[in-house]
Amino acid sequence: MRTVRSIVSRVLSGDPAVRRAAASELAKLRSASARDALESCLDHRDPDVRRIAAGGLAQVGDPKPLPWVLRSARLERDPRTALALWRAAARLARSRARLQDVPRLAGWLVESHFPDDAMGDVCSAALHILAAHPERLPGPLIGLLQASEVLSYPLIQTALQKAIATNAGQRLARPLAPAYLDLLQDEAFAAYHPALIEALGNMREVRAIGTLLKRFESVPELQDKVLGALSLIGVENLDPVTATAVRLHEEIYFRTPREEEFVTFFFESAQRLGAMGERAVPVLLRLLDHPNGALRQNARFALESITDPRALLSILRFAENRRDPAKTRLAWELVRRNHPDRSLQALAADRLADLA
Repeated sequence: MRTVRSIVSRVLSGDPAVRRAAASELAKLRSASARDALESCLDHRDPDVRRIAAGGLAQVGDPKPLPWVLRSARLERDPRTALALWRAAARLARSRARLQDVPRLAGWLVESHFPDDAMGDVCSAALHILAAHPERLPGPLIGLLQASEVLSYPLIQTALQKAIATNAGQRLARPLAPAYLDLLQDEAFAAYHPALIEALGNMREVRAIGTLLKRFESVPELQDKVLGALSLIGVENLDPVTATAVRLHEEIYFRTPREEEFVTFFFESAQRLGAMGERAVPVLLRLLDHPNGALRQNARFALESITDPRALLSILRFAENRRDPAKTRLAWELVRRNHPDRSLQALAADRLADLA
């Protein structure tokens, strides 16, 4: 077995291929002496050796070299090596997991020569550190989202949104769920709401169901995100009406039926929703505003299949309360067509004439 000293001697070789092979071999070791040798390689003349050393230090995971990695990152001019160094710094900061490092991480993002490709790694590191201190949330999380570095640079905010959405799969991120639920109800953080919803879905966070359903009802543009999150959490935790809406979402967006299957699918899903009667009315009327045309058409099929008088009046009340002319016209048409009370049918005919 080669010693660290013999490997380091080959790192100093005049042959670039030998230097890089030796650096890679050194990066695979986990000893303290290997870590020290990798640290010394950060000043090597060959940018590839510096890049390999950065990756090796990130693999070792000991946060001790972080100051040296940061120094090298700030001085580095080779783009690929700079990216490797900043990503290594993010991983080392994660392993240290100190709350006071979170503002520093945000500060890195606006430093000169900071590569945009490393933003996601640094934002994920900040979330990882916050999740390691659940007793202090959500204060530091709010501080991160409102940091001047984040607010002044849309690209950083976008990277943080992506990190929120994708970092949730990690076990350590689960303590962030209560803070995410609080932020999801605060309109000051509306820019992060789609990412927070996606994160809660990726976490399979059952406690989020109530909050997600409220967002589904109150913010039409978030309905697609909410349904996606609910489908991940599990439809067995939902009431039958919402579960059907979620299944509808899954069928359309995650299943790719052949063209001839669509007619059967629309008919069957309309029958399922329509058979639920009055309880399905709020969901179906909201789905009429969905950005997907197929889903809107399907919701209309379901509404037109409802004939129960109480459900018809529920459709009418819901539409008129929202002061939506298109839904109101549809509601009066359904009352005229299906309600057994002839006086209501006559009133519906008059109202339809007024709305024409």
